[in-house]
Amino acid sequence: MKLWMKLTLIALVTALIFLSTGMLIVVNIVCDSVFQTAQRDCQNGLDALAAHMELINASHENQANEDFITRRALIAYYFQNTAGVLQNNQSRFSLWIDGICFFQTSKVHFADLFPAQAQVSEAYRLFQLDEDFAYLGYRKITVLGLPLVIYHASIATESLNEISRITHAAQIVLACCLLLTALITPIMLRRGLRPLSKLAHMAENIAEGAYNARTSISGGDEVGQLSLAFDHMADTVQQKIETLENNAQKQELLLSALTHELKTPMTAIIGYADGCLTLPLSEDDKASAVKGILQAAKRVERLSSKMMQLITYRNRDVLSIQQLSVKKLLTQVMEETRVQCKQRHIHLHLHCEINTVLGDEDLLINLLTNLVDNACKASQDQTSIFLTACKRHGVPCFEVRDQGCGIPPEAISLVFEPFYRVDKARDRKLGGAGLGLTLCRIIAESHGGSIELQSHVGIGTIVTVYLGRKDDTI
Repeated sequence: MKLWMKLTLIALVTALIFLSTGMLIVVNIVCDSVFQTAQRDCQNGLDALAAHMELINASHENQANEDFITRRALIAYYFQNTAGVLQNNQSRFSLWIDGICFFQTSKVHFADLFPAQAQVSEAYRLFQLDEDFAYLGYRKITVLGLPLVIYHASIATESLNEISRITHAAQIVLACCLLLTALITPIMLRRGLRPLSKLAHMAENIAEGAYNARTSISGGDEVGQLSLAFDHMADTVQQKIETLENNAQKQELLLSALTHELKTPMTAIIGYADGCLTLPLSEDDKASAVKGILQAAKRVERLSSKMMQLITYRNRDVLSIQQLSVKKLLTQVMEETRVQCKQRHIHLHLHCEINTVLGDEDLLINLLTNLVDNACKASQDQTSIFLTACKRHGVPCFEVRDQGCGIPPEAISLVFEPFYRVDKARDRKLGGAGLGLTLCRIIAESHGGSIELQSHVGIGTIVTVYLGRKDDTI
């Protein structure tokens, strides 16, 4: 069963309970009012009758000592006259003396229907008289020394008919309200639940691969909030999927590039080894072949080492962040690159404008060492490299500037990709694997920063590493 059907049934049951309860309360109030009015009419009739009969005591006081039969006849005469005056279509009267009926205006004997209780001087009750319903009451009085029981029946048929009409009208109103509820509630519910159907449809589209599908349901109610949450979830899922797809694509490209890079040294190793085994080589040729095998093996070793670093840095979730001395950091980088710079007669200039930075010491040394190493490879002998620590755009940064050959403009956006080399022949000769700048970018991003490169062919290159999100307004 659909949700709107369930809610419609709940609304109908709720409306039925509340309307029925309300109608019962109203009908009970009306019935009580009608019955109280009927009882009051019956009581008023008895009051009037009793008042007229008690006048006999005052007007015939001298006859109080008359014999029983005379007094009884006098009382019956006065009761008949009084009843005749008070008689109408809605009233019935009866006189009983010592259990004997002396007068009545109804076919039913009231004393048989509603006997007077010995200890009760006055009482009222609803009875059916002939074809009518009446409120019947009695009262005990004493007239001329005789105990009387006078009865008055107030016909309540019209009142009961009024109650019946009210009850019937209440039933009609109840039926109409339920009918309107049954007609209007499904329409309102289906209209109100339409956004949920749209959400379900969008969820199916996303499950089928339409990750850009959005509900775009506006509103300040709970459905609107659910729509916003759903769209936010869809945005997050789309971003995650795009990230996974990009990572998978990068891994595929990385694997392809790695396979290509390994092919050259492995071909060399196989070729030299096959020559040593199958060809009659002189000692010098054998030594040359072994040297070629050693160089190719070292290249494979460097390539695998860089790949391990790349994987390690990408999977490094927690950095050992601490306050580092910039001067000490740059001095360690100089020691790491001293041999290479000395071989090329390249002078490394250090310049500190800040005292400390927050970062992972091992990673920052690796980053700066890679940048200085790349600068050395791109520079001519007897030139200078400048390593500067300063603060720009509101964040600490390191800058490595060389006087090398520079990078063509079309290659600047590619230098941070794995295995990309501007000058492949030079890099292979100098032992490059094309992963250094990729590692530098990953290290900078792991510190919440970024890396930028500016280069001009024939002039040199400037690489700037920001250790944090830079503020371009500063």
